[in-house]
Amino acid sequence: MRVFIYLRVSTDDQEDNTSLEQQEKDCQEYCEHHGFMVAGAFREVFTGSVWRERKQFMEMRERYLRGEATGVVVRTYSRFTRIIADYFVLTQEMREHNVKLYCVKEQYDDTPLGRMLQAIQMGFTEQELETTR
Repeated sequence: MRVFIYLRVSTDDQEDNTSLEQQEKDCQEYCEHHGFMVAGAFREVFTGSVWRERKQFMEMRERYLRGEATGVVVRTYSRFTRIIADYFVLTQEMREHNVKLYCVKEQYDDTPLGRMLQAIQMGFTEQELETTR
């Protein structure tokens, strides 16, 4: 399986102070453990609340939509996006293109219950964003 790794820190202080380097190390180890071939890594310093303005994210998205990868690996879902509505739009689009989102630190079953728990977690992530503003 060919995957992209997406790494992001915001312009604000990180809650867990996880550097791009640590995120990349964790994602690389995850990929090795699961036998994924890394087709590219995208590093970004930008807020997680606006995905359309993130240049590296948009480049990665265009490439996986063209079929250059069948998965995206992130350390935590909040690195992908912090807005629950955006998460649903992006992951639905990924499903339609047979691209799967993998997360190193947070795993949920691909079942209705797993997706519901993941939605609840994303709600907490969005609330956290609002609190830190």
